[in-house]
Amino acid sequence: MKAVNHLLALLFLLISPLLIQSQSLERYVTASAGEYFETSSLQISWTMGETVNESFVSNQSQLDQGFHQSIEDGIDLIENHGLAKPRLFPNPFIDKITITDIPEGTTSIVLLQADGKELKRIDTHNQKLVEFFWPEILEGSYIIQIINEDHQSTYKIVKTH
Repeated sequence: MKAVNHLLALLFLLISPLLIQSQSLERYVTASAGEYFETSSLQISWTMGETVNESFVSNQSQLDQGFHQSIEDGIDLIENHGLAKPRLFPNPFIDKITITDIPEGTTSIVLLQADGKELKRIDTHNQKLVEFFWPEILEGSYIIQIINEDHQSTYKIVKTH
């Protein structure tokens, strides 16, 4: 009987490593949403819900320190009927934020606190690109509204450092 128990224990010890899976070496991101796209010359990966430390932006690319970050976080309140959608970057920003693809005509850019209180309002006239330097605002989440006669877009931005 002891020999059978020893044989079963030995058999269990020899077979169990074959049945147990160890850790995976795949890299995964845990986030509330995300997607990955790849072509022969480009890879795009995005996620929501992660933090970011720093961004380095050039004319053609953006590099983040190990975390995924979207360039824009926007919700159109009114359909834009084929117009280019305004883009804000970097987001989060430290002191300067750039807004491109601003609709033609007179456009108001409004900076709001998260509670809706207006902090700044700037009117642009046929400018496609505007850079704002806002070192005086405190760290936190803000809302930017881009408003003209035909279109209104609302964006959440984050001021860091």
